[in-house]
Formats: sequence, structure tokens, C-alpha cells
Amino acid sequence: GTFDLILNKNPVGIEDDFIYQKSSSLSIFPNPGKDIFNLRLENAESSTIDVILYNLSGQILKQKHFEGISESLFTRFDLSEHPGGVYHIRVLDGDRIIDGKLVKR
Repeated sequence: GTFDLILNKNPVGIEDDFIYQKSSSLSIFPNPGKDIFNLRLENAESSTIDVILYNLSGQILKQKHFEGISESLFTRFDLSEHPGGVYHIRVLDGDRIIDGKLVKR
């Protein structure tokens, strides 16, 4: 059979009442980096935010929970005990799920 492939510059989808998006409101730096990575979330929609770091196998390596957030969040991840490679970051901000990735050298 055949199928149509539609590419969207700013992908947004809805699944299980959550909104998935790639957003410029999430910054991870330095990226690529060595051991310490900074994460900044601007325009937070919720006062409660969870940040989860996964490896490529989907295993949760670190998880942080924040309450009382007002508009923006800044946190750091220390990956010195993890090998170089690609890691995924998922931010749960109310009904938004924001995905990002970081590269450790």
C-alpha cells in the first residue's frame, strides 16, 4: 500500500489528554557537554513540574520534582557517572509534555 507523510515544522499532538510539543521554552546547555547540564524552562504553565532523564533504552536515570514554580524553572543535571552518548529529557508541565535531548561527550 501507500501512505502520505506530512511533516509539521512545530509538531504538536494530543494523546491521553496530554499535549506533546517540541518547544523553544526548553533550553538545555551546554549541549553537547561533558558532565554538568543546565536545564531552563520558560513560560511554565503549571506550578508543579517533573523533569525526567532517560537513556536511549528508556531507563529512567534521574527524576526531579518541583513545586511552587512561577513562570520559569532552572535546574542542573550531573551526568559524570554516566557514559558519553545521547540522553532524553522529558518535562511534565501540567498538561504539557516537552521532550528534549542532550549529548554527553
